[in-house]
Amino acid sequence: MLGLKDSCIDPASQKQYIKSLTGGKDNSNEGAQNGITYAFVVEFESVKDRDYYVDADPSHQEFKTFVAPILEEAVVVDYSEGVFQDFIEQGYHNIQLTNFKNPSSLSASSASLLCS
Repeated sequence: MLGLKDSCIDPASQKQYIKSLTGGKDNSNEGAQNGITYAFVVEFESVKDRDYYVDADPSHQEFKTFVAPILEEAVVVDYSEGVFQDFIEQGYHNIQLTNFKNPSSLSASSASLLCS
């Protein structure tokens, strides 16, 4: 998943368009995870970039196909930083929360693709 920051390329500019991508394994002691074991935050400059990522980017499409068989659940939330009422075109984020069917069964290559 983290490798998508480098592999997702804007077709017009031929440059990377993901502003930032971070994530990791849950380590909360609150007990409010509802089974979600990993979280990722993808930040985009615009809604256009976010929509291309979600709908058309070949690297992201390939990643979704690869991870689907080992993914038990995914929750995706899109938001604009600091915006709680009105939609303003600035700093778009895409949060992906995942729960793998059997995290201990991930192969080393699967784990490196997900977390590299």
